[in-house]
Amino acid sequence: MLTTLTYFQIFSLFFYNIGLLVLPGLFSYKTFSLVLAIITAVAIIKCLLSKKSKVDKRVITVSLAFIIVIIMYRFVTPLQYRITDPGYFSGEFLALSGQVFPAAITALLIANQDEVQSSIKKSSLIVSVVFSVVSFYLVLNSKNKTSAGLISTDVDMTYQTLSYMAAFSAALSDYYLLCFANSNRRNLHLIAYLTIALDAAIVIISGGRGGFVLYCFFILLSAYYALRKKGGIRNKNLKRIIYIVVAVIIASFVIKRIQSSQTVNSNGVERVFSLFANYSDAGRNYLRNQAFRSFWESPIIGHGFGSVFFELGQYSHNIFTDLLVETGIIGTGVFIVILYQFFRKAKMLIKEDSSDILWIFLFFSGFLMLLFSSYYCAVVIMWWPVFLVYGKSKNTKTKPPSVEIETRVQYELS
Repeated sequence: MLTTLTYFQIFSLFFYNIGLLVLPGLFSYKTFSLVLAIITAVAIIKCLLSKKSKVDKRVITVSLAFIIVIIMYRFVTPLQYRITDPGYFSGEFLALSGQVFPAAITALLIANQDEVQSSIKKSSLIVSVVFSVVSFYLVLNSKNKTSAGLISTDVDMTYQTLSYMAAFSAALSDYYLLCFANSNRRNLHLIAYLTIALDAAIVIISGGRGGFVLYCFFILLSAYYALRKKGGIRNKNLKRIIYIVVAVIIASFVIKRIQSSQTVNSNGVERVFSLFANYSDAGRNYLRNQAFRSFWESPIIGHGFGSVFFELGQYSHNIFTDLLVETGIIGTGVFIVILYQFFRKAKMLIKEDSSDILWIFLFFSGFLMLLFSSYYCAVVIMWWPVFLVYGKSKNTKTKPPSVEIETRVQYELS
């Protein structure tokens, strides 16, 4: 149950869209999120009641921190402004309080449950294939378009959502190939390679530049970890990288073939490759410039959690400019310290169990997305691995590796 719940928490929007595809018009995203929050609350209570010892102090500390942030966001920050409810403010508040907060507590509880972590890792390819197949189906069958001629589906998925869905799918398949490459299930390896190739086509056709950057980043990250394998560069590692490159080349031919179809719009391809031309985005550049102006009005402590919606009307499409507006230099500095501690402790975990690379993959999935879009207080996929590593790392010096996977690969990360 906790494995399924974890993936639903991390990728809630995607599973909601898949639900609409199967049962169109049956429920709204708010209803879906409410049901997920209730299930999460029940799971948390069950985990806490099943523990014979006292509740971990870290769970209490994190809960208090979230309660403070939620109170400041909902009640303190709005007192500074005449506008009662600017765009996105209420929706992001619900995501913070009803999704990120419960997911963080769940991650802390899972940090001590090795079997659940192992199940999450082994399920990565299943989730990857589901995302890839669904997003490819939607790309082929999309009839709606945005004002810019880009893909928009009947299940509330825009070109951006499709692009990120495919990029996350590729990341999970990359991870599977890294940590389960020594298993004898060659059919699953082939499925992973095909999924990565298909995801390349989806990312480029859909036109999401953030998803394209994520896809390329995870290919490079996978190559980095493969080549850092203990003992230096080996033929198997080189073969994996070559397979992935070949998969991407195959995908390029698929893209050209699909582009000739009248049912698929090609504006997305042009938009993605505009990154290599004279890339500019006047709308987002304007928002970021406004964010810097707002930051200089209160550079030390910022305007408060949620204030970016009052100051700009929406988030600025970049995590650091949002942080500067809301928390100033102090809050942004705290976030950088959190990043440093996360990577330091994650590195220690990976030295003991290389399959813990998944937490790095999940973190970057959220963090890189936040450099292009979304609001940092409402993105579960970045915060979930941060809190899992925070809870899991406390025993790294005294416990043996937490998850024993027969097919794991040893890496030298020092």
